[in-house]
Amino acid sequence: GLDMFLRYISDLTKYGPDEIGLTISATVWRKTDMKHTYKTSGTCAREINFEIEDGVLKNVSFVGGCHGNLKAISKLVEGKNAEEVASLLVGNTCGYKDTSCADQLAKAIRKAMN
Repeated sequence: GLDMFLRYISDLTKYGPDEIGLTISATVWRKTDMKHTYKTSGTCAREINFEIEDGVLKNVSFVGGCHGNLKAISKLVEGKNAEEVASLLVGNTCGYKDTSCADQLAKAIRKAMN
């Protein structure tokens, strides 16, 4: 864990990378599984839960709303590029509302990625 990493860094500053055989990968620094919860506004769904891993959308679920339609949206976006999904869904409306669950998902994705 962190203690081992700090010990390597200490050794690295004393001896150099070749002497201790240390290779640091960029993936050590990147948290790849990011779970997000977004509280929606103006929709029947109250919350959206999802993950973004390496820019890819995973495990999207909605709390509340039109259960069948939202399960379908979740299946359709699974494994897709998060920014592409956000671009496709942003601005979608529902009935008389100026937003929709899909639009809220787009907003959630963009908030998570910034």
